[in-house]
Amino acid sequence: MSASHSAAAFGFLIAASMAALLLAVLTWRHRASSRHGGILTIFLLAVSEIWAAYAFSFSNALTFQQQVVAIRLTYIGWLVAPVAFLLFIAWMTGRDRWIRPPLVAVLVIIPVFFGAVVFGPWAMDLFFGGGFDPVTFAFPRRSPIYLAFYTWTYGLLTVAVSITVLSALRSKRLHRYQVMLVLAAILVPWILSSLSFFNIRILGIGPAVLGLLPAIFAAIAMANFRAFDLRPMTQAESYLASETGVVVLDAHGRISAMNPSAVRLLGPGRSPAMGLEVEDVWSDRPAIVAALRGALVDDLPVRSVTGDAWLTFESNSLTLSGESRTGRLVLIRPEPREVAADA
Repeated sequence: MSASHSAAAFGFLIAASMAALLLAVLTWRHRASSRHGGILTIFLLAVSEIWAAYAFSFSNALTFQQQVVAIRLTYIGWLVAPVAFLLFIAWMTGRDRWIRPPLVAVLVIIPVFFGAVVFGPWAMDLFFGGGFDPVTFAFPRRSPIYLAFYTWTYGLLTVAVSITVLSALRSKRLHRYQVMLVLAAILVPWILSSLSFFNIRILGIGPAVLGLLPAIFAAIAMANFRAFDLRPMTQAESYLASETGVVVLDAHGRISAMNPSAVRLLGPGRSPAMGLEVEDVWSDRPAIVAALRGALVDDLPVRSVTGDAWLTFESNSLTLSGESRTGRLVLIRPEPREVAADA
């Protein structure tokens, strides 16, 4: 690659790294929950690290061996990003029942093993197939451990795609555009990384690295438009442990939180309710739908699912941090049947 192309690639990758770092900071500052915002922040930091380390492999100020070190450093991010993205997708779609301590341990131990190989003295022989070509700066992708790493990474992406599709099938209306966005964010890097396996480069830059761009755009949408983020900023947290029924809706009218009291009073008529629109959960009880949507239901009595009490609803707007859109916090209180009848 010519010196001008190397400088252009270096500048592009450094700028992309800084953009990912900025997004990580914004994502954490405007997170809707610590768990979801935290794992997305980790993903963005890993992407930023990949781009920053890869940029220095194009620096003419470094020796060939130093450029090789820069390539090896990219694997810090490559080992973290797929795991973080899979966990983020699982939590955001509610398909996270499989996340248990033994599996979390596997998701940690396997990247640690690959990291020990990549950064150990045996890396060139065991992982990089004998070393890098000084002319093409490529390495043979035939070592068993590299193939295992490749299979592991794409296995995580396959699971993320599967979870995303399952989330789309859960409801005809749920996550329609968000699912398309996340699928694109996963599939485009997937396809481009397949080219990288054969040492094909685009403008001198590995396709796998370019493939991270759509993931960054998806992260922007997740951070700013809260795609897959089903929890408004938690003004509701103090209520969730109370005896009062609490339902929290996001800005799109999807259920993002329900405490046990709300489940006891309202049902729901369909499970799981998390992430679904109220019309889907209580399709046979229009009074509940109207009440949760903020309508006045004084003239439309709502009875608890057990039939032993009438329900009153108090609806409050929830302002999402830094946005004009609002979610909704609905407090539900039972009244004994005879008290309601006297009223």
